[in-house]
Amino acid sequence: MIIGYDVNTFYKIRTGVNIYAFSALRALWELYDDIRFHFYSYSRRRGPPSIQFDGQNTAPGFEHTHIKHPSLPLCASWKWLDRPKIERYIGNVDIVHGLSSIAPASSAAKRVVTIYDLTFLLRPETHNFATGKIFPRFVSYSIERSHAIIAISEHTKRDILELYDVDEKKIAIAYGGIDHGVFRPIDDHELISRVKEKYKISRPYILYLGTIEPRKNVDVLLRSFLNIREKTKSDYQLVLAGKVGWKVEDLMEQINRHVAVGSVVLTGYVPEDDTVPLYAGAEVFAYPSQYEGFGIPLLEAMACGCPVVSTDSSSIPEVVGDAGALVQPNDAEALADAILTILEDDHLKQEMKRKSLSQAKEFSWHSTARSMKNVYDRLMEY
Repeated sequence: MIIGYDVNTFYKIRTGVNIYAFSALRALWELYDDIRFHFYSYSRRRGPPSIQFDGQNTAPGFEHTHIKHPSLPLCASWKWLDRPKIERYIGNVDIVHGLSSIAPASSAAKRVVTIYDLTFLLRPETHNFATGKIFPRFVSYSIERSHAIIAISEHTKRDILELYDVDEKKIAIAYGGIDHGVFRPIDDHELISRVKEKYKISRPYILYLGTIEPRKNVDVLLRSFLNIREKTKSDYQLVLAGKVGWKVEDLMEQINRHVAVGSVVLTGYVPEDDTVPLYAGAEVFAYPSQYEGFGIPLLEAMACGCPVVSTDSSSIPEVVGDAGALVQPNDAEALADAILTILEDDHLKQEMKRKSLSQAKEFSWHSTARSMKNVYDRLMEY
């Protein structure tokens, strides 16, 4: 079968949607010889994104068509005019898969769309204007017109059913995964020390890794951290790893005051090579998000054997299981207590590490790919 894949998400730096789309496609490429890949991207200002599955810019046998068209007008035309048909650009395909939550207009191909989360509807105040006001209209079109919808968690599936008039039989779940060859426990103390030195981490630390944006509740984490320092008179550092997002101007002022005195470390975007040593060196991974479609950083931390504290919100309990401590999303005191309990109990820390490694084994990108292939095979039957 020939499948057209939207790879516009590959323009982004390493974040959840980018990781999911890239890793799922690589796993499909590794597992199945009966799929021919035809990538398509669309942007007037940029050229095609780089795709490296096997160390080459584009793996052998892949086709890639770049549509030199502004993305916003193109998506608007797909929604309101149901054209131009994607076949005009990439030729005939059996299936076209919107990996950026948007499925294009198509004349004959079966349409599949992956939905990561619906925070733009459920938490619109945490998004910028384009994502909160314009993007939902294109997603609505894609959900209504697609022959199959892939949700990345049971919770995302429930949200789709609650917010859209869609047949439940159209929705399949393909959980996110983990590259166990990369994310694993390490005891390379020299490597961990080098990475800590690189980011000026000088003391035992609590780690957060993700975009600093309202939905992630980094403000709650900061209050919890200050609470811990006050209670214990300890010298822990809070390491905030990840790019700075939107609507966080006041929060960044607070963070920078603590950066100035060395209690908080702000790393900026962290490349993948540095994430494993950061997870491995942390005392606790804290991720107090209000809402997650899946929560890949939690899975990465668990696969590295780092104890996790997160929230009992959205899909997070599906990912963490009983391996981590879960609190209510906006309860800074409960978050502080959960972190402090782990910091002060070595036996609990070791038990959480054991459970984390076991829970992480339940997820793999090959499992994600198999779930996606099941959707394709079902569509090809009719």
